[in-house]
Amino acid sequence: MKGLLAAALFIGLSGLPVQAMDKSDPAAITAMVEKAKANDPAADMTWLRRENSRRMSYMAPNWEDARSAFDASAKEPEKALELARKQLATNPLDIDANFLAEIVYGKLGRKDDEAHQHNLLMALLKSVMDGKDGKTPATAWNAVSVDEEYQILRLIGFQPKSQALVGDGDKKFDAMTVTNPDTGKEMTIHFNIDFFFGKQFEGLGL
Repeated sequence: MKGLLAAALFIGLSGLPVQAMDKSDPAAITAMVEKAKANDPAADMTWLRRENSRRMSYMAPNWEDARSAFDASAKEPEKALELARKQLATNPLDIDANFLAEIVYGKLGRKDDEAHQHNLLMALLKSVMDGKDGKTPATAWNAVSVDEEYQILRLIGFQPKSQALVGDGDKKFDAMTVTNPDTGKEMTIHFNIDFFFGKQFEGLGL
């Protein structure tokens, strides 16, 4: 978790305008989130990530209070938790907000809640990586939105430097150049983006 805490301080607040959310079943999404928190093997994380991204037209809302929330976590944990919960009410799979909630629950001694947040984050990470290393298109991780790519990289402590679109046959990938802060070395992580490629621009007239 040491690397995760350092990575969480790198919060990107820029992004394209967010479209109106598509119709979805919020209750089903909430129920699946709770299954993941409980470490229930029946939790379908691929469905959950895709459905959550689809309902937001593949463009999650920016967390405008992210910097303030992380800054408040040291001395005002209750305030930080309130800000995290506010974001999670809009996007329950916001990785930055879920990670901050885990940190704050730990500071407040709420061990069960801390464990539940950790379970959710690890389930999200496992779903994205799917047992692969991401180093090549053939072993790419899968993403359901651009914001998920950046949040996953921050979660594992990598600092994004650049992003390039690459193709391999009929598949599309984001090749992310990142820096490992522990070694200072650069590497490339690939994300398969077929699930959302082009869809996030449909309502923007681009």
